[in-house]
Amino acid sequence: ILTPDSESTFTSFSGTSASSIVAAATVAAIGSELDLNPNSATALAIANLNEAGANGADPEHGGGNINFTRPSESTTAGIIDAAVITPFFQPGTNESPQEFFILNVQNQGTTTIPGVEMIVTADSNTETFGIGTLEPGVSDFVAIPIPADQESFPVRTRVNIPGNLDDVRPENDQVAGTLERAEDN
Repeated sequence: ILTPDSESTFTSFSGTSASSIVAAATVAAIGSELDLNPNSATALAIANLNEAGANGADPEHGGGNINFTRPSESTTAGIIDAAVITPFFQPGTNESPQEFFILNVQNQGTTTIPGVEMIVTADSNTETFGIGTLEPGVSDFVAIPIPADQESFPVRTRVNIPGNLDDVRPENDQVAGTLERAEDN
């Protein structure tokens, strides 16, 4: 969150203190929009979190990112929205030193999506991964091994829904950028 600092300029404010403000405001907006009590609005927000970080709940991102749109559309049937999630770095371990970039896709709509594919271009090589059927709210992932001799490489990930199904939010169908290893501290 950008917030004014003491010199009338803006500074970045992050962490749980910043996110709690956003979460509380989003839950209040959901409750107001759908005429729900605070407990019901909170439960609906949690049930409709957008995936973030590792697949499923994780220590860094919790259950995911709160979103106003998904809970407010949760009773609207037939929404097709397959979303690519920002890549997640999975470090190697002593037992398994191979490092991976984890690429997630999530069904952020309200209807089952059959035949989901993830098309990944990593360091000029393109590969299609069959994800299969995704139920509403469910995510799946592809693990891309990081070559030991590379510190960074370009990656483009996009989701493909075969057939005549129209994704309502094509803007979240792909992520592209250069993935870099984190430096050791």
